[in-house]
Amino acid sequence: EEKEEEGKKGKKTSKRSSKTKGPGLAPTHQAALAVIPPTQLWGGIQAIRADNDKSFQRWPPHFNCIYPFVDVDEFKNSVADDCGAALADLEPFQVEMAALDSFPHGTVWVAPRTPGGGEQPPGGSGGIVSPWSRLHTALSAVPSLSRCGDGRKDFKPHLSVGQWGKGVPLAAATELLNRQWGEANS
Repeated sequence: EEKEEEGKKGKKTSKRSSKTKGPGLAPTHQAALAVIPPTQLWGGIQAIRADNDKSFQRWPPHFNCIYPFVDVDEFKNSVADDCGAALADLEPFQVEMAALDSFPHGTVWVAPRTPGGGEQPPGGSGGIVSPWSRLHTALSAVPSLSRCGDGRKDFKPHLSVGQWGKGVPLAAATELLNRQWGEANS
C-alpha cells in the first residue's frame, strides 16, 4: 500500500506503508547495514567522493548490504544477535577495491573484487556464488529484517563515489575517475 505525502518543498512523494512487506521491523532510510573499508584505504575514495557524492557528509565510504535498515536502537535491542547468528557460519573474505563502474541512472561506484571470485555452491550445481551473495542471502533470511532492503533480488555490492546528472557523459566521468582512482591507489 502506498501513501502520497507532502514532502520537502511541497513536492508529493510516495511512501510505502509499514504494512507493505509483512512481519519484521520497520526500515528507515536513516540507517544501513554496510561493510566499511578500513580508514587507511579511505584516501582515494574520499578524494573522489568529496567533490562528487551527495552523501559525502552523511555516510562514510561503504558497501551497502541492506538499505534501508532498522533504526540503530532497534538493531542494538533486538536484531544484532539475530544478524550475528545468521553470519556465524560465513567465512571471512577479503575485498579488493577494483576499478570504477557506473549505473545507468548516473551513480559511479567502486566495484569490489574478492580474490578467487567465489566458489561452487554445495552439491556443485549452479553457478559460482560470491562471498557477497552469501552475506546478503544470510542477512536477508533474518526474520526481523524481512521488511528491510530495497526489494531487489539482484544484489550488486558497490561503494558509491558520486552521482552525475543528465547531460553529463557518464562513460567519460567514469573513465576520468578511473584514472584518478589509479593514481590515488598506486
